[in-house]
Amino acid sequence: MKRLIAILLAVVLSIGLLPSFAAAQGGGNDEAPYELRHPKAIEVWKTIERAETEAVAEKGSYSDAAEAAYAIVAASNTTEAGSLERHGEAFFWRTVDGAACGYNPVFRARVRKTATGADMKPEATEKGGVATSADVAVFQPYIGLDSSFTSQYADEGGSIAEALGGACTVYKTNDATVDNIAHALETCAVVIFDSHGDTDYASGDDCVSRANTSYICLQSGSGLTQEDQKTVAGRFGSYYHAYYGGSYGRMQYYMVDGTAIANHMTGEAPRSLLWMAICLGMATDGMHKPLREKGVQTVYGYSQSVSFTGDYAYEESFFYALKQGATVTSAIAMMKRENGNWDPAYKSYTESMAVKRYVAFPIVVSDEDAYPGQGNVDAVQTVTGKGQIKEADFLYGDVNGDGRVSVTDASLLLRYVVKKETLTRDQLLRADVNANRAVDSMDASAILRRIVELIPSFDAEP
Repeated sequence: MKRLIAILLAVVLSIGLLPSFAAAQGGGNDEAPYELRHPKAIEVWKTIERAETEAVAEKGSYSDAAEAAYAIVAASNTTEAGSLERHGEAFFWRTVDGAACGYNPVFRARVRKTATGADMKPEATEKGGVATSADVAVFQPYIGLDSSFTSQYADEGGSIAEALGGACTVYKTNDATVDNIAHALETCAVVIFDSHGDTDYASGDDCVSRANTSYICLQSGSGLTQEDQKTVAGRFGSYYHAYYGGSYGRMQYYMVDGTAIANHMTGEAPRSLLWMAICLGMATDGMHKPLREKGVQTVYGYSQSVSFTGDYAYEESFFYALKQGATVTSAIAMMKRENGNWDPAYKSYTESMAVKRYVAFPIVVSDEDAYPGQGNVDAVQTVTGKGQIKEADFLYGDVNGDGRVSVTDASLLLRYVVKKETLTRDQLLRADVNANRAVDSMDASAILRRIVELIPSFDAEP
């Protein structure tokens, strides 16, 4: 019976017999499901998806698909007059029932490839201190829907929580909502976004140069309000803090930036770490800046689209160090020493090649690390952040692990430098006291200087 009622309601809405209900839902009832508040958005996106599928099948081009989609939106009576605006090859509009919508051909191509398994490798195209929480949250909007997303981050989240003595909560598919993200940022030491990401601009492979903001993609629009979707005047034209990006099969794409998330927070973050395993999260300041203003101590993300294999390699190294109590600067140094300065999937590239071909560089913003600035993120960053998720289980400079820093440690390190000794992974973490990624004679020198009190501390220390 409930299914019959739902079908009848959908038919009535589709033929326009309840315009006052649709308008009311779009205008103010933010508690109702997104699909009921914005049926016109759902309607036009179904038409777009059909046209997109035909265009890609016929010509294999998302540029053609984008033009077909633009023509549909321009001609549709679901489009609010005067709201359609180009951002390069991307475009944005508002439906007559109040939904903010956007179409980005680069993102659409990316999610279609990963969803079908056609291509798991993307186009290359206040300071310091320990977090005051022990809990971890992992957001996986597309786990079980998109085969490129695995249990990697759920497992990592559990491992981090175990190291901290806290609990890990994994928010999957429709539970990965803007309100749950806001709550996690208010209560957890570590929050992980394991999702797709995007910006509001596209021109060929360039999704950065005229972008206003960066987004995390969610499967659910639950909790998104009209305030979240209001038109904002940006540096490069108007945009939305949240909008509906359409669907692909069972997957929905609701784009949400840092301001939308911050607007749903009612408290301050507990000096926490946000790890953004999403594409383009650091292409602009649209994700990290509003969340840093809410108390998030450290935000990690990527300048461009990152490969799954590259991100997983970085994640394993970084959190291996952090779970032992390393500082962010030390963990980043270990991560880059083991995996390289840009997406490890493209480790054969030179730095200039990596920049030219839109390869992702890891970027950190923290109390000590300023955002390099939009357009300056495709570069190797020197990280100095002193944040920790727990107190250290080791001493920097204690290379041999005997619980003290002595001449013996400097001697062992020098033997390693001249290839007369090998060091374990843990020994290398303790030995890189200047956190410059290299373990060399400069570290041995710093250890000796510290022993005789010529320096008060190591650069890697809190």
